[in-house]
Amino acid sequence: MHKKEREAHIILEKHLPYYVELSFHDKAEFRKRVNLFIREMKFRGGKNFAIGYEHVVAVAGSAIQISFGNAKYILSTFSEIIIYEKVYQNPMTKNYHRGEVNPGAGIIVVSWEDFVYGYTTDEDNLNVGLHEMAHAYYFEIMKHREDYKNSYDLLSKFMFVSEYEILKIRKNKSTLFRNYAGENVFEFFAVSVEYFFEDGPEFREKLPKLYRQMCLLLNQDTADGMHRGFDYERYFDKIVISNSLPPKMDLSNLPNELSMRLMIKFSKLYFLGVFFGFVTFVSFMMDSYLVLEIMLFIDSIIIVVIAVISYSLKVFSTDTHLFLTYINLSGKKTFGIPLKGIVSVSMQKEIKGKYLITYRDSGTLKHIRTSTQSQQTRTNFERLIVRNNIMLKMDGMRLARIKSHKNHH
Repeated sequence: MHKKEREAHIILEKHLPYYVELSFHDKAEFRKRVNLFIREMKFRGGKNFAIGYEHVVAVAGSAIQISFGNAKYILSTFSEIIIYEKVYQNPMTKNYHRGEVNPGAGIIVVSWEDFVYGYTTDEDNLNVGLHEMAHAYYFEIMKHREDYKNSYDLLSKFMFVSEYEILKIRKNKSTLFRNYAGENVFEFFAVSVEYFFEDGPEFREKLPKLYRQMCLLLNQDTADGMHRGFDYERYFDKIVISNSLPPKMDLSNLPNELSMRLMIKFSKLYFLGVFFGFVTFVSFMMDSYLVLEIMLFIDSIIIVVIAVISYSLKVFSTDTHLFLTYINLSGKKTFGIPLKGIVSVSMQKEIKGKYLITYRDSGTLKHIRTSTQSQQTRTNFERLIVRNNIMLKMDGMRLARIKSHKNHH
């Protein structure tokens, strides 16, 4: 360990209890990320506050702490971090702050005094460094949603699940979070991050559904001391695949069964279809009529088979799973997706009856496309999704159930 890295190690151990708990290997990775983060960001002191390497490393560490479980950690939306000595006055608004984030200007601001206090006092779950970096992380994902595709889906799911808790906070009925979390969805996320890192066990005990979604988003489990990854099977049921329906289940008696079409997008037959279609085209161009007739015959068979095997017989749900029973190349299959593992069901405003189901299978986000032409089926399916508290998205955007900002009227 060279001199600069050793100095960073001492600073991080002094200010970040999170870093102290890491393994030797993870500490090395954490320092590497801090160093790269510092290279990409400009740091300066506010109101003539002389900052040094200690201030820069510690504040950068709070940003890396939040993103440490995921691959992306550079906040490209922001270019400058300003560190004030203590509570400061915003020159534009004239209001006093301990920290703030301005994504439009690309600036993150923190009070050093409050930053240090946040990491030395755990009882109040107040941490300015984590709070402001959580805001920055939120805006980074939202602005670059195409680059953060999985994180954007998981953040949307977290905010969807959070809406009930926000309403409880506004009615002074929250079992965990302070009232400030009810101001709007942005503050709720930042406060949730503070509680996640400062009191993970209580967070998991009192708000298990929300905690589970935070584990997914940050790929960490602070209650179990897991800083990179988490025990997926502890929080989610497994994907169920079988050749028959689940035991003791009569499909015909289920009140919420639906008839839909399953789009097997990457079936082997599709690739065969493309191949024989290409051969057909070449035969046509070469005026090889015998080969052309054979290819057209094969193409017709493939089209008919694809139409048969891509038909989903039933879609239905139990208390724990959404089941799709369909026929594929290997025969009849029943595919069960755990309801808790479904991230979202997406629709397009201009195209009725087509759905993209995004779900979590162990450590990976996967997708299934379904479609139906029946208005009644669409209505029943969407009711099923809402009834099971699954997020609906329209044209890629989450359909919010409450206003983002608190209604003061």
